[in-house]
Amino acid sequence: MPSLIRSILYLEGNLETKVFSDPITGLVRRIREVAIRRDGRLVFLGNDTEVGQPEDAELRRAGYY
Repeated sequence: MPSLIRSILYLEGNLETKVFSDPITGLVRRIREVAIRRDGRLVFLGNDTEVGQPEDAELRRAGYY
């Protein structure tokens, strides 16, 4: 598996907010996250040192056309 540090990803899913109480400070915290479930997608597009956009053929293989 390639390293995901400084990688460019395409995420498709539900934007959700989790609410919890911080055990150290006791403050109520809210965190936004993308929940990728059945119909969601995660596509590795490359890293920031690679220049350029994905080719049309790459997007077709991922199911975007």
